[in-house]
Parts: sequence; structure tokens; C-alpha cells
Amino acid sequence: NLNRFFAFGIIIGALWSLLLDPSSLKESTRFTLGNESGQNVLGIACAFSLTVFVSVILRRGFSFTDLLMGVLLLSIGLMTGSRSFVLGAAIGVIVAAIGAISKISFKVFARLILGLLLVLIFGYIVISNIPYILNYLTVAIERIVNPKNGDISNMRFDIWQQYIEVFEANPLFLLFG
Repeated sequence: NLNRFFAFGIIIGALWSLLLDPSSLKESTRFTLGNESGQNVLGIACAFSLTVFVSVILRRGFSFTDLLMGVLLLSIGLMTGSRSFVLGAAIGVIVAAIGAISKISFKVFARLILGLLLVLIFGYIVISNIPYILNYLTVAIERIVNPKNGDISNMRFDIWQQYIEVFEANPLFLLFG
């Protein structure tokens, strides 16, 4: 419960900072709680709280509130752009995971490693193909935003309307083609 209060304080402080001073993201796009506060302080606090959350979740399971607070802490920590956050959170989560893994059977451990390996392979494939994925998404969005001939259906509505008119005039076409 103490970690929930700590995390809640971080989240409320971040939201309060955004409400009072939307420019708290600054020109460098690194989130901070205020002009006198450094980004690393907030990042380290998020990393500490996130590490405690992960260790608690691995010990007793998680609730929706824990998951939501963890995601918010992760988001705030990443918005700080702090290398200290990334390093602290990574080390903390690895240590907590090692502690939890040491108490499970080999079969479950092997499944976890296989799942992690699959996630890493999938992540590598996605990251190595980002230019292609972005190009594909850009083309798809462009087709929706700026359709050919100004018609998103590419004139198919007109064709279907003509088909319907023919079938209404002579329903035997529907049966015999």
C-alpha cells in the first residue's frame, strides 16, 4: 500500500504539473515536474516505484489498479527521457524477475524463456522493418485521407447502385446471371 501512495503521488504530481504548466514538457520534450526540478529526479522516482510494483505483482498477482498505475509510471518515466529511469527500471525489473523465477519449476521457467525469446524475435523483426511498416501505414492513411477521384469508395457506390437498379428492373438477372 505504501508503494501505491508513492506512485499515486508521482502520478498526481505529474498531472498537476501538466495542468498548471503545459510547457513543462519544455522545448526538449523531456517531461519535468517544474522549472527547478530535473527530469532525472522524476525518472528515478518512477523507476523505483515501478520496480516495487513489479516485485509486488510477481509475488501476489496484479489487480487492474496495479496495472494502470504501472503503465502510468512507465509512461511518465519514459516521457522524462531519463537514461537513469531506463537503467534503474531495467535493473529493478530484472532483479525482481530473477527473484520470482527462482521460486518456479523448470517447466514454467522454460516456457517463460521461450515466450521471452519469441517476443524478442518478433520485436527485432518489427524494429528492423520499421521503414517498410511506416511506408505501408503512410500509404494506407494517404488512401483514406486523400482518396482517388475524391471518392473513398473509388466509384464502387455508383457501380453497386447501377447493379441494384438492374436487379430491381429485372429480378431474373439475380437468379440466372
